Amino acid sequence: MDQIRRTTCQALLGLGTSMLCDGIGAKGSDLVIRHPAPESANDVRRRFAYQVLAMALDKTVADRGPVKFVAANVPMGPVRTFKEQVAGNIDLAVSTYIPPEYRDALQIVPFPIDRGLNGQKVCIIRKETQALVDKVKSLDDLKAFPIIQSGQWIEVDILRQAGLTVDTPAVGYGPLMNWLNVVHGELLARSVGDVLAEMRARPELSDALTIEKNLLLQIQMARYFVVRKDAAGDSLKSRILDGLGRIQKDGSYQKAYAAFKTHALAGLKLKGRRILHIPNSAYSPDYLMDKKELWDDLRSELA
Repeated sequence: MDQIRRTTCQALLGLGTSMLCDGIGAKGSDLVIRHPAPESANDVRRRFAYQVLAMALDKTVADRGPVKFVAANVPMGPVRTFKEQVAGNIDLAVSTYIPPEYRDALQIVPFPIDRGLNGQKVCIIRKETQALVDKVKSLDDLKAFPIIQSGQWIEVDILRQAGLTVDTPAVGYGPLMNWLNVVHGELLARSVGDVLAEMRARPELSDALTIEKNLLLQIQMARYFVVRKDAAGDSLKSRILDGLGRIQKDGSYQKAYAAFKTHALAGLKLKGRRILHIPNSAYSPDYLMDKKELWDDLRSELA
């Protein structure tokens, strides 16, 4: 268990090249799970998801055998990841959404891994923009500010459907903060679970950029495991759901989530923020939006 967690964290941090870890209960005839490399050296957005995956699969070793992980040796954004999955080169990914063009070949494992923290958004801004954002009291007010997002993210469609302006610069995930640093009056909406780590990773921008202090954009969305729609994918989905059920039953998932949230939010001011609800019409029933017990609305942190 410790070995897979260490190796997974290395993969998420972009260290090394193609890695084969000893895995969970690794022996001779392992289930090999190939997953994408992170998009940059500072990209730790999926660390908790892979921690949960390791915990879940660890519970299934006695019944279903050992597991090994192989990380791809090149960075992959969402579109590249989906294409590699469809081609059979990637077995599992972590994503917030499967676009329509990939739904015949891919499926989600129906469990919101991060309990919706990914949809709780604060904004990184240039420091001089705060005085302007102080006047925002509603979604209509927010329409005056372009919101920066990667063009490959589902948030682009969700925000535009809410009538908001979205700026999708032709850069990858890593340079988005650089883009914000050279434009004026724009906001970079980021998950509360990711934003502090992202700010800490870019100390050279700390004189110019800050986290906006008043608003929380609330979208019901989360990260999910994604597998192929074939016999191998169905088997992996079944095994993951089995393990997820076990770690929820014994409380280890809840404990891990609480620790993850505490660490991710430490130092982030949420209390008293104005909540702007943004509807998510992109999710089908498979995403379990109606299972309120699986979602965290941050009520206690915001009160």
